Amino acid sequence: MKILYAFAGVGVLLAGPECIAAQKIKIEVVEAKQNVIVTGGPKPGSPEKTETRCKTVDKDGEKTQECTTVTTPAVPPSNAPFQTSVSFSAKIILPDGTHAELFCVEFSPGCGKIQSATPERTKRTLNGASETTTNLGIFEAKRERNEMVIYTANGKRKYQIMGSW
Repeated sequence: MKILYAFAGVGVLLAGPECIAAQKIKIEVVEAKQNVIVTGGPKPGSPEKTETRCKTVDKDGEKTQECTTVTTPAVPPSNAPFQTSVSFSAKIILPDGTHAELFCVEFSPGCGKIQSATPERTKRTLNGASETTTNLGIFEAKRERNEMVIYTANGKRKYQIMGSW
C-alpha cells in the first residue's frame, strides 16, 4: 500500500500545474463584446493642386519677395472593396475571484461569440457596429497558460487571456 501511495505522489509531482490547468473549471462571464471594424471602400479622386507661397524679405532697405511653389499630385479614384474584421472580447471572473479579460479575432481557430444558455437573463446593447452582452452566467472552461476554452451553448470558444479588468 505504501508503494501505491509513493507512485501516486510521484505522479502528482511529475504532472505538476499542467495537469491541474487542464481540468475543467467554472467561470462567470460578466460581459462579452463583438466589434466589427470596416476599412477600405471606394474613394473619390482629387486633382493635382499647385500652391505658391511668397514672403517679403527686407534686406538693406530693399524689399524683395521669395516664393515657393508646392505641388500636390493628383490621386486617382479607388474602387477598393470594403474589408471587415470582427473581434470578440470578454470579461470573466475565475474561481479564485481573479478578474481576467479575454480576446480573440475572427478566423482564429475556435474564436466566436459567447452565447448564454439562458438568453432571457442577459442584456444586449448595440452601439454602432459594437454589441455588448452582460450577465451571461456561469460556464465550464479549461485553461492552459494564457488560453481559455469556454464551453457555451453554441460550442467551444477559444480565447487568449490579455490581462485583468
